Amino acid sequence: MISKISSEQISKGNISIDSIDSIDKSKKRLHQNNKYEISLSSSALYSQLKQMPDVLVFKFSGDPYGTSDKTLKMLSKTIGSFKRVHKIDIQCKRSNPLIDKDLMNLLAKIKNLGSLQGLNLDFAQCLNITDQSLNALGECLQRLSSLQSLSLNFESCMNLTDKGLNTIPESLKRLVSLQSLNLNFSRCWKIGDESLISLGASLERLTPLQSINLSFFNCHSISDKALNSLCGSIKKLNLLKCLSLNFSHLWRITDDGLSTLCETLEILTSLHSINLNFGSCTLIKGEILSVLSDRLQTLSALQSISLIFSDCEKITNEVIKILCESLKRLTSLQSLNLNSSR
Repeated sequence: MISKISSEQISKGNISIDSIDSIDKSKKRLHQNNKYEISLSSSALYSQLKQMPDVLVFKFSGDPYGTSDKTLKMLSKTIGSFKRVHKIDIQCKRSNPLIDKDLMNLLAKIKNLGSLQGLNLDFAQCLNITDQSLNALGECLQRLSSLQSLSLNFESCMNLTDKGLNTIPESLKRLVSLQSLNLNFSRCWKIGDESLISLGASLERLTPLQSINLSFFNCHSISDKALNSLCGSIKKLNLLKCLSLNFSHLWRITDDGLSTLCETLEILTSLHSINLNFGSCTLIKGEILSVLSDRLQTLSALQSISLIFSDCEKITNEVIKILCESLKRLTSLQSLNLNSSR
């Protein structure tokens, strides 16, 4: 329960509410600013939330041991009342009771929120989710043309396939205002090159993008073909400042894919931060890192670099030391993380 609400919190509309009494007390104080930010963890609050239609930011954190289908149903009913909401953040990790129908009902409400600018959905390790949910998500995203930030986490949802994920790139093409994209489908073993090639085709249309974070580690079917497609589109994003790729444990990635990535990096002169994780990609050889080093040194705006090649048997610690020394020449660099430990 909130014991004290500061004037600074009220002015920013930044209040976490976890009791009905807190809602009653804070609702009047926030009304003058016409701005609410609600962080929700208790299903008992929904009847009160319906009386707060001017919520701008809505956050929901499910039970760490699994959110019940009953809670999801109440959440779906409530979200539809937030007509002016700008950002939705829903965390429902490890919710094994959750099924496609629950998520589809939620997305049916979200898609009608035309003012939405930020959407973060975290359903990692929800083992019963299938391609039906991704189809509904694709349909939802097509309606959210004002989105500027999108984050989707479906890590370890092992029933998802290329067929389902292919609906997301098609919808992304319509998000012409999108500036930040975060996709995590790691450990979704049925996902391979097909959906990433589709993703690559859609990314090149999203010219406002400034940040991309893609995580597909342990998706063993992904190969150089997918990486080449992604790089072909990413290099056209002239405003891109942050690039993060987690392609670790992809045993079909080789120096050919890394070579294409190196060519892409040379073009992205606006990059401030780069995070590449190719740990346990055992076909990558040490020679390609010298090419990577040369390309990175041309990016004078770089402030942060993280390169992970752990358990790549053909990359030695000596190679990493040489890479480290060469990257230190970047005068704007503030953070450097290199890892090749075996």
